Amino acid sequence: MSFFENEKIQEWLIVLNDNLRTTKKIWVYILAAVLVLAIPLAFGFKALFFKLTFKNYSGPAVNQPMVKIEPLQILEKKVLKLSNNNYSGFIRLKNMNLDWGMPEQTYTAIFKTLGGTTAATVSGKTFILPASEKLIVFSKFSSQQEPQVLDFSLGEAKFLLKPEMPPIELSVSRVELANKSSELTVGAAVFNKSPFRLSAVHLYALVYDKNNEIIAVNSTSVNDVNSLETRSFQMYWPKTMPDAARAEIRSEVNIFDRALFSTQPGRSQFETDPD
Repeated sequence: MSFFENEKIQEWLIVLNDNLRTTKKIWVYILAAVLVLAIPLAFGFKALFFKLTFKNYSGPAVNQPMVKIEPLQILEKKVLKLSNNNYSGFIRLKNMNLDWGMPEQTYTAIFKTLGGTTAATVSGKTFILPASEKLIVFSKFSSQQEPQVLDFSLGEAKFLLKPEMPPIELSVSRVELANKSSELTVGAAVFNKSPFRLSAVHLYALVYDKNNEIIAVNSTSVNDVNSLETRSFQMYWPKTMPDAARAEIRSEVNIFDRALFSTQPGRSQFETDPD
């Protein structure tokens, strides 16, 4: 038996219908309006009740560890004389942050005479790896006046958390320093121990005298170095340096630039060199 077939229900419907017929239309309209307005009013009162009840409530504090970023430190800056009116120089920076580096750091170097005259200005940008010492090399520039002071400034520092990836291991071997008839050369080989093919490996040479002072710097790069490949390279200076006692080669890859890394067919990016 359906709902409307119940006799009691039918009697109530008949009584309701009779009452509506005897009621003035104005009251019917009022009743309909009350029913229509009842729903939004109910939600409104509910919202007002919630606002009054919880207006002073604040959620539990979420404690997140604060990351303290240490600023870059300038360890050393130096102007080096090459030959005639040619000069070079370098900056050594230190990044103390274990997991934070910079994909791009701008800088400006101003080479000045002792009297304060600007001999040359060099602006550029570089990347800085986490927990590393960065060498910025000014390989060669010409000036009619001898610069002896190097003013160096960094642009805005924008640190970035290092990406999650297998370590990029590079090793340098066969470092050879040679004074030839009219030039100094440094040759070496870099071995890519990582599972990636590297589009660019940056290399820096520092030449020391017997007092362990840096007397010459240079830089170069090698491209498209396959995994487990050894690549030879050479750097030179346009003059002999009798005081040169030894050379040090540093290598690095910009881990923030994913475009520099690719895997070779048949080799996993998680495979390492079995030493």
